[in-house]
Amino acid sequence: MKTFESIKDIDNLPVESTIIEAVKSHLYYPFKNKMEADEYWKGINCRLYLLTAEDNLPEDDFLRNQLLFAIEYPEWEVTIEDKYTLTLSIISDNGQGIYLLFRRNLDLNKFMEVQ
Repeated sequence: MKTFESIKDIDNLPVESTIIEAVKSHLYYPFKNKMEADEYWKGINCRLYLLTAEDNLPEDDFLRNQLLFAIEYPEWEVTIEDKYTLTLSIISDNGQGIYLLFRRNLDLNKFMEVQ
């Protein structure tokens, strides 16, 4: 599982460049520009997680519970190039969000079963 805590780091996603550009387009959408988006992410501690079939949930209880919540209760979901799914779950009253990016064929139940 790879974690991205800054929108600027999204360029380092280990996926095709077209997927990276589509993800960035969705993440920048509600903002006037990239700088505003990055400041917002820093201010409320948003994160993006890239989930793969080889990943396991973290041992840290707090982070594991946040990820389980994000997996189970996405508030927004979009398909990217019929290959990936990008979801958003709001995890706090201040608007803090967790984005999950994963291949469409990834069975998320694998994470729910290992609690």
